[in-house]
This record gives sequence, structure tokens and C-alpha cells, in this order.
Amino acid sequence: MSQGRSQVYEVEGAGRFDAPRTAIGWGAVSEVGAALERLAADSVLLVADRRAYTASGAEAALAEALSVRRVQRIDVDGPNPDAAAIEVAVARCRAMEPDVVLAVGGGSAIDLAKAVAGCCGTDAEVVDVLRGQAPIGSEVPPLIAVPTTAGTGSEATHFAALYVEGRKVSLAHQKLRPAYAIVDPSLSRSAPRELRAVAGLDAFAQALESAWAVDATEQSLADSCRALELAGPQLDDVVHAPSAAAFDAMARAAFHAGRAIDVAKTTAAHALSYWLTAKHGVPHGHAVALFLGPILSFNAQVSAQDCVDPRGAEAVKARLAAACKAMKISSPAALRVRWDAFLQSLSIPTRLSEVGVKTDDDRQALVEAVNPERLSNNPRRLDRAALERIVAEADGR
Repeated sequence: MSQGRSQVYEVEGAGRFDAPRTAIGWGAVSEVGAALERLAADSVLLVADRRAYTASGAEAALAEALSVRRVQRIDVDGPNPDAAAIEVAVARCRAMEPDVVLAVGGGSAIDLAKAVAGCCGTDAEVVDVLRGQAPIGSEVPPLIAVPTTAGTGSEATHFAALYVEGRKVSLAHQKLRPAYAIVDPSLSRSAPRELRAVAGLDAFAQALESAWAVDATEQSLADSCRALELAGPQLDDVVHAPSAAAFDAMARAAFHAGRAIDVAKTTAAHALSYWLTAKHGVPHGHAVALFLGPILSFNAQVSAQDCVDPRGAEAVKARLAAACKAMKISSPAALRVRWDAFLQSLSIPTRLSEVGVKTDDDRQALVEAVNPERLSNNPRRLDRAALERIVAEADGR
């Protein structure tokens, strides 16, 4: 598999809490040492996905840069670390007072690192900070994010998705945006097929949802369309026929999708997904994907009577048309057909009843647990009846 030269660039307006300075491309992981030098880091708290840190090649690539520094490592095992794991990690961070927090892994590792950095400089109870009932620390150590999956785009955002007592919370603050995003496509090559699939589903959903979101801007739409332009032709390949081109395109797509949701945020598909992950353990990207098709069709029919975007229904439709154009797809209806076909090709459950939502009570619980913040960002109004229809469609009813 050929490797190209890493491209290093500074995002316009980049600063400590504005946008991450970004190295992106094959071999970009070698830039971590330079980032540590620029941050004058003598001590590093390393938050690493246990499996991916070694299997991706990151451990070998970072050995020299870390060998000359005082390092403590926190291993992340599996997705969605709970509050107890976060509390243990925060206690170690508070005791160490590191110069830098270095996150290596997927979204769970990067989001855990953000929570740790945010809680490090305060004596408040960790759960209170996660729930927004206490502020993050006044001094937040800079974060270097090195993703090993092409999925969440957390390396580009100022928030972390976490779970407390089985419910999703979003810890958000400008100080949580990484100071450096080091995006090296080679690190995602070792991810198993299932992980490549669910990560790609999440990246694609974020790109599409941020395009039609109420909070979308011209800049976020540009990032959404760039992510869709990259992911559209390569999402299938990164799962079924992985190549250097596919890994490179999806790593860049995930980064641009992250930039897009950093501004626009996600919408109804994400709002409905969190309960599936918390209650039934459905991987996040898979959970979102189950609702994306029905929400796509629903939003494509937005009208003046039910549009909640102040720019109007035609503006929403124009953004959705721009998203389709970026993928060289003729219409939202054609995109829905292609999306459904892609999900079928993955040989994963495609109906809610196949992932544990089997009864009327289950479906009602899902509707009642919907995340109101993400739901309010959807451009077409979703009342309870509409949500019930979406849930029924997601179950093939």
C-alpha cells in the first residue's frame, strides 16, 4: 500500500481554542513529536484505545517522541466509557497535572480525553461537570487528537459524547477543541471490517445531517459537502475493498464532517440513536444509520408549514440538493435508494426489531428517550406522531 507525503496545514483562524492545527495525510503521525515540542510538553497523559494503539502502528510511531517525556497511559477498552471510568481517569490527570493530553484511538478515546482534560483543573464532582451542573476547569491542558478510525471527527470538535447512568450527555466547551488534530489514514488500516463500517456510517450521517441542520452555515455546508464528496465514492470501498485511496478519502471525510458538526451539530437521526446505544448496545454509527434513511425522506418533504429553519423550506431543500450534488446523486429519493442498498450490503441488522426494539412498549420508550437538543436542530418539525412514524419506518413497518 503506497504512502504519500503528509500534508500539514493550519486551518484559517486556528488558535488554542478556535480550530485545531491540523496535519493530515499518510505519515502524519510523525508530526506528533513536533506538536509536543511546540507545546513544550515534558509530561504527557496518554489516553489510548488499548487494541488500536498497538495494532494501528501508533505505538511504534510515537515511541521516540514519548521516550524522552514523562508519560502516564490510560487504556480505553471498548466503546462508550462510563462515568466510573471517567472518574478514575480524571483522578490520575489531577494527580499528574500533565502538560498535554494525547488521545490515540476512535471517538471513545478522544471523547474520554476531552472529559479528562476538562475536569482536570477543577475540584468539582466529575458527574456534575459532565451533566453541565459545574463548569470545566479554568486551566485545561492542550489536547492532541490522533484518530485511528475514520468516524466521529472528534479531532475537529469542541464537544464530547459521553454516557452517564445509561444516558447520553454532551460535554461542550471551546476549550475542549483539540489544539492539534493529527489525521493519518494509515492508522485506520488495522481496524476490523465491522469497525470500518460503523465508523464510516457515522461520518456519512454527520456530513449529511449537518448539511440540512438548522444551525448550518455557509462554511459548515462547505465542509459537509466536502465530506460527502470524499465519502460518497469511497464508503463502500473502505468496507468491502479497502485501498490506500479509500482510507485516505474516508479519513479526510471524517475530519471535514467533524468540522461541519462542530458548527452545525447533528439532528434527528442522532437524536433517535442514543437510546439504542445506551439500552441495547448498538454501535453508535449503526444506530444512527438505522434512522438516517427515514429522516432523509422526511426532511426532503419539508414545507413552509412545518419548517423550523428561519431561512425557510426552500433554503433547506437547496442545502440538501447541494449535498446530493456533492455525491453526484440526482435527488434525495435516489440517495435514499442508494443508502438502503448500502446498508443491506453490510449484512448488519437493518430493522429496529433486529436490534432489540420488539414491542410497542420498546418503541414508545425509544420515542420518549429522544435527545431534545439534537431534535430541535432538525429543519422539519417532529412531533410525537411524526417520531412514531419514523420509528415504524425504521422497523420496516
